[in-house]
Amino acid sequence: MSVAPLQALPLELLRQRSSTKWRSYGDDVIPMFVAETDFALAPAITAALARAVEIGDTGYTPPRPGIDLDFADFAERRWGWRPDPARIRWTGDVMMGVVEVLRAVSSPGDRVVVTPPVYPPFYDTVEEAGAVVERVPLRGTGERWELDLDGIAEALASGARAVLLCNPHNPTGTVHTRESLAGLARLAHRYGATVVSDEIHAPLTHAPAVFTPFLDAAPEAAAVGYTVTSASKTYNLAGLKCAVIVTGSDETAAVVRALPWEVEWRAGLFGVIANRAAFATTVGCSPTCSPSTFRSRGTVCPRRGSSRGSMSPPTAGATTRRRSYGARRRSRCITARCSVRRVWVTCASTWAVPRRFCARRSSGSAGWSAELEGDGCGGRERLGGEGSVTGHVASKDR
Repeated sequence: MSVAPLQALPLELLRQRSSTKWRSYGDDVIPMFVAETDFALAPAITAALARAVEIGDTGYTPPRPGIDLDFADFAERRWGWRPDPARIRWTGDVMMGVVEVLRAVSSPGDRVVVTPPVYPPFYDTVEEAGAVVERVPLRGTGERWELDLDGIAEALASGARAVLLCNPHNPTGTVHTRESLAGLARLAHRYGATVVSDEIHAPLTHAPAVFTPFLDAAPEAAAVGYTVTSASKTYNLAGLKCAVIVTGSDETAAVVRALPWEVEWRAGLFGVIANRAAFATTVGCSPTCSPSTFRSRGTVCPRRGSSRGSMSPPTAGATTRRRSYGARRRSRCITARCSVRRVWVTCASTWAVPRRFCARRSSGSAGWSAELEGDGCGGRERLGGEGSVTGHVASKDR
């Protein structure tokens, strides 16, 4: 299947937006973090929202909004996995759902494993739930990053009660293998622990990587797992507020049903409408797209052409030019089409301290050089001396 490349909207039009990305800096800065995309909404989403506004459909989210069936259909089409719609609930955003699930499965002071380098709000989320972060960094193989199952086993054996999983992983771009996820599920089952899987980036996975939903990785996963996900990252819907919480067993479904009723009421009606339109459409990025389909102007993106799993925004432009930002991290790049001298991107260190790189285009040079603003993001501080750069860290709500 081939998909027509998407084109970013003109810069003068993007600057008319009122979102965080376009209101945090002056006009001399082109914001390049990718938590908000630079593309028009999918036509099906635009039509659904326009119709809601036209008829004044701006009230409360109904008790049965239909997103359970739409997500189940979407998951079956995309990943060959059909969760039971009766085990799908909804809430305001992914991090909100993660917090509520962690509160339900842990007690104050319990330890929750996170796998840095990882999306910085993971740390805040664990603390908001009353738990304590236990870091078990990803393990580098030289070719890819992967879960350190031995390290996780040690943490669970010593009393950690849950694992907060990022699947696919932000910011490394790792798409965890079925074998790795099955191993994690078996460990959690052995030690009576829980796995909460943030799968918001799953629709962005592209060939040759194959995304595996955690709940589908092994029989044990259904018994120990909770998935929280949304169309918001892929389709640029973060401000509309909607995510789904998916379970795979009667026992875990009962835990979610027992959450306070306000958890579902926090989902915005426009968020539900937009997510349903996104999940219902068959037009868009496909798991079989080639990596070239996913190049994006004004983003920070994973390395192309690698044998490791990868993910990237579902966009492209034939005139896009890609520029390396420095020798220390050649597996990541800045993609840009502009003549400005200065742009800012966000850097996330292993310790979740947001920093910024200034990518300057040298006068008369075709290349970019990266300069670090502030401290705390040096190569030796970050995992394996490499660190990671991603735009996703700039947006807390998912």
